[in-house]
Amino acid sequence: MFTFGKTILSALMFFLFTFILTAQDTSFVFKPTFKVGGRIQYDFEALTLGEETAWKNGFRRVHFAMSGEVGTRLKYKMEVDFSRARLGFRHLFIQYKASEFGNFAVGSMPEPTSLNMLTSSNYTTFFERAMLTNLQNFRWGAGFHYQNFHLFNQRAGLQLAYTFNGINTEGFYDDNLNRGGNFISRVSAKVYENKKDFALVHLGMNYAKRINEEAWDYQLKSRPENFTGEKVIASFDEGGMVTSRSSLGVEAA
Repeated sequence: MFTFGKTILSALMFFLFTFILTAQDTSFVFKPTFKVGGRIQYDFEALTLGEETAWKNGFRRVHFAMSGEVGTRLKYKMEVDFSRARLGFRHLFIQYKASEFGNFAVGSMPEPTSLNMLTSSNYTTFFERAMLTNLQNFRWGAGFHYQNFHLFNQRAGLQLAYTFNGINTEGFYDDNLNRGGNFISRVSAKVYENKKDFALVHLGMNYAKRINEEAWDYQLKSRPENFTGEKVIASFDEGGMVTSRSSLGVEAA
């Protein structure tokens, strides 16, 4: 059966073949570069439940990153987190830049589920992301990613991702590929821009369909805007198997 997942993989094989041919072009210049970065974020929290208040502290983020380019068309990035005294992958990808045709990446990148989730924690207004954006299990997803921000004279963008359910602290291994993967898409646009007055209106929409990990025990989990607190859990009893879930989001800035 020719499923949607096979269609995605077939398209990716085509672009990989195109990349191999393009790499032979004289426009590709082998010139390796690298940049080292990271961050340390340490926080205190006071959580109140009824008459009790719990004070907690710890390292929220301890990231080490290395990124750069292999040449004029190949980019890479590796970012890991040590905040819980264990190794967890974040960015870990190789990306092929096909100029006006967009960028193709293999590996782990933030899934394009909203502007809030795509913005680095170095630039978010608050320490934690909005609660509704945390309905996905993890901000990053390992698989195949595509992005093109050159549409309509660089006023619109399209992002696609086909990721799997592997856990970041276990190398993103997924032993259930026979069930397929997660499909995520996002479109965004600058509907108004005035550079002189530093004015901008941004709109976007995203859609995600995810394969459920525990088909017989379906729970929707979301973390409030505090990292050490308990997750909010909503259980659904459909009287049978819940094999997937879909979400639709809109954004404005």
